[in-house]
Amino acid sequence: MTLRQFAFKNIRGKWHQYTAYFVSSAFTVMIFFMYAAFIFHPYVIDGDVHRGVRSLMIACEWIIVVFALFFIHYSHSTFLKSRTQEFGLFMLMGMTRAQLIRTLFFENTIISILSILSGTVLGVLFSRLFFVLISALLDLEDPIPFHVAPAALGVTCLSFFLIGVLMSALSLWRVGRSQIIDLMKEKRQPKSLPVFSKWLVVVSVFCLVSGYALAWFSGTAILITMFPILFLVIAGTYLLFTQSSVAFLRSIRRNRRILYKHTHLITVSQLVYKLKDNARVMFVVAVLSAVVLTASGTLYTFYDGMTSQIVKMTPHAISLTAQGGERDDGVHPDTVESILAEHGLTVSHQYRVVGIAGEIAQKGDRVPVGDAPLIISNKTYNDLAQQVQVDSLKVERESTVIVNPFARMGDATVDLSDIRVKAGDEEVTLSPQALRTEAVLNQGAHTDAILVVNDALFEQLAEHTSAEDLIVSYGYELENWAHSLKAVEEVEALLPEERQQHLTSRVQPFVEVKQIFGLTMFIGLFVSVLFFIAAGSMLYFKLFTEFQEDRQQFTALKRIGITDGEIKKIVTTQIGMIFFLPFGVGVVHAAFALKTLGDVLMVPVWQYAAIITGIYFVLQLAYFLLSRYAYVKRMAHPTSLPS
Repeated sequence: MTLRQFAFKNIRGKWHQYTAYFVSSAFTVMIFFMYAAFIFHPYVIDGDVHRGVRSLMIACEWIIVVFALFFIHYSHSTFLKSRTQEFGLFMLMGMTRAQLIRTLFFENTIISILSILSGTVLGVLFSRLFFVLISALLDLEDPIPFHVAPAALGVTCLSFFLIGVLMSALSLWRVGRSQIIDLMKEKRQPKSLPVFSKWLVVVSVFCLVSGYALAWFSGTAILITMFPILFLVIAGTYLLFTQSSVAFLRSIRRNRRILYKHTHLITVSQLVYKLKDNARVMFVVAVLSAVVLTASGTLYTFYDGMTSQIVKMTPHAISLTAQGGERDDGVHPDTVESILAEHGLTVSHQYRVVGIAGEIAQKGDRVPVGDAPLIISNKTYNDLAQQVQVDSLKVERESTVIVNPFARMGDATVDLSDIRVKAGDEEVTLSPQALRTEAVLNQGAHTDAILVVNDALFEQLAEHTSAEDLIVSYGYELENWAHSLKAVEEVEALLPEERQQHLTSRVQPFVEVKQIFGLTMFIGLFVSVLFFIAAGSMLYFKLFTEFQEDRQQFTALKRIGITDGEIKKIVTTQIGMIFFLPFGVGVVHAAFALKTLGDVLMVPVWQYAAIITGIYFVLQLAYFLLSRYAYVKRMAHPTSLPS
């Protein structure tokens, strides 16, 4: 039998250990290839795609390369550690050190080639769908056609082959330096009862509580407190798994009422060792989970939050304003409606508002009104409020309600003291009775803020206002406004250049946000899923590293009367703790990070956080169930090796 044949038989016999590594590597290669196919696509290089999009893809490729270096090195090291006795036996039976290294190198090379081929084939198959999704996110007129760039194939295959060879060489260097006696005895070293330091337990609690408190109360000062928070939380997390988890389980061991129920004695006794042995891996997984959840939640919050904010700040799909009363110095409404109809856009409602261009003569330093507010009547506001579904209001004589969507409700710096307003040649003192932040008109050139006044007072001001100081605004709400970009651009092209800023639409900022944040979220989710799969794979590798030792323990327990059902219950509890404890810690970390994000952006993030956490919990649960199934099946058939 040649060394290559021997390597093939080893892979077949230990495929259960290689499965998670192979699937994760193939998925990584697939993502890398799809990004490379986009980067080297002729349409992207010479077409209409913005250079920033291509630069973003290139940055993601580097992230994937760095991730692959870390992940493959960890995987190889874990495999080698789980097979130390096997290597010692090979060398004891006459295999030279050079032959052992060549055999392992063949194994790693075969797995690398299989994962590269599988990932590349999957990448080619899914590239068409990938290009369709990217085209939809960028709102490209001509979708990116399917094309397999030879450069993408070359870069993908060469990059991952070199990464595999480099990481294999680093891992095999450790085996080459080991002695036979060290390899044979490495797994037979007796384990002492894990110990902990009470002071380090206190330090872990202090670090986590301090980090959470800083995150909770930082608000807009997060840029200053970010690095102290990261240091405290990371240090606290490490000590949580290496010290606090051992302290907690040791305390349970001293509680006889809990320990002597059912199979708790065996479960807790083994968990003390398992959590201590897996502490570093669980720490890394917890940090990875927190990063993935926070990044995904942040991207989703920005994308969905910005979209909601655009709808809130732009209550009408398209709006035009003109100063000069009844003069038609812009595009006639009939022309606008004709263009909308040509593009198949349905108008759900429309409005026409006549307001007064006001001027602030005197105000306090913190009054939330610009220098040139728009003055409208109480009735006009209520009509608009009914259309955009906000509460109506009643303004008293000599009073006003300030409408400013950019003002922050509850802000201690907001001042509602009296203001003097000039309309035409009339000056009045108004006492603000309320501040509203709901937009009823698009924020355009003539709407720094809106002053809503009593109907009678508005008529009085209008009598002393010339036609030049009147502002006419009209606009439309569209049922399918997200597809109105071409119509809006056509209307904008009809306006004189100096008046184009008087047209405001919801679709223009929406498309910008969709292209920037939508694409970023799309790419970020792919990278996040990659990291998440890596976290689960690390736990899977560590689980099967200790398989032989666990099998011997459970075989001994079955001899003294433990049933298969009880063993499955013990295994499920232990695997569940290893999988879900770091995930739960990561969720808590991400919750505080996203709360701080919500404070900075002034948007509620819990809905977004719950959605993202739910998605990743389902993925984690699936990974747990698959790992448990593989582990229990292997436990039930320990000698089922292929011939």
